[in-house]
Amino acid sequence: SFDGADAATHDLFRGAGAFEKALAGMRSLREIGVPVQINTTVARHNIHQMDQMLALAKTEGVQALHLFLLVPVGCGVEIAPEQQISGAEYEQVLHWMYDAEMAGDIELKATCAPHYFRIVRQRQAEERRQGIVRRRPDSHHRQQRAGGSHAGGHPGDAQRAMNAMTKGCLAGTGVCFVSHRGEVFPCGYLPVEAGNIRRQPLQEIWEQSTLFADLRDATLLRGKCGLCEFKNICGGCRARAYGMTHEYLDEEPFCTYEPQTTKPLSSSKLVEM
Repeated sequence: SFDGADAATHDLFRGAGAFEKALAGMRSLREIGVPVQINTTVARHNIHQMDQMLALAKTEGVQALHLFLLVPVGCGVEIAPEQQISGAEYEQVLHWMYDAEMAGDIELKATCAPHYFRIVRQRQAEERRQGIVRRRPDSHHRQQRAGGSHAGGHPGDAQRAMNAMTKGCLAGTGVCFVSHRGEVFPCGYLPVEAGNIRRQPLQEIWEQSTLFADLRDATLLRGKCGLCEFKNICGGCRARAYGMTHEYLDEEPFCTYEPQTTKPLSSSKLVEM
């Protein structure tokens, strides 16, 4: 994890000397042939360093740069008042990421940023209108295959594996999280328990949990997310909604997009995967 592209920014969070130690560790892994990716949580203190983070990843020869968008739960609650970026800034970062990804120099991935799937479709639609043809790079397809494989490790059908490749929020639809106490959560950021593997099989929890059923039904989403034509491919971050209101079906609180209707759309009007 790198919380900044330089020592001054990174060490502000990780402590004096942490940046150089992280660099040394990463280089040692690369020297023995271990693939490396950089994870960066985008926050107030480093949002201005996206270009520098990408340059660092390329210079160090890593395979991927994964951006994490802050979720105000757990330890995120403590830093959110100072570090949470605005919805407009989320939008800015994800548009930057689309352009960086299309350059194809390195694999990029956004985590806890389901809005990105909307932005990709909006940008592609605009490019088609302008007669611009751009093929998404091989790194994106590798990411999709990895997503499908990841989802396949859980009980479930082919549709849920497809979700992991093409859908925004995967909590309870493409992934779940099992704690050391056996508690099963939709993801590592959504602290609502679906069951416990010490009391019932994981497959039973995955297939029969009311919580998971709710998360798989986009018609239950509230607020803007419930009206949005992109809800089947984005869905908003359920953990971020829960972190702000303690209701996991509420609207994504850090999305600036305004749905094109004030009434729920029929399935034929929704943007599909």
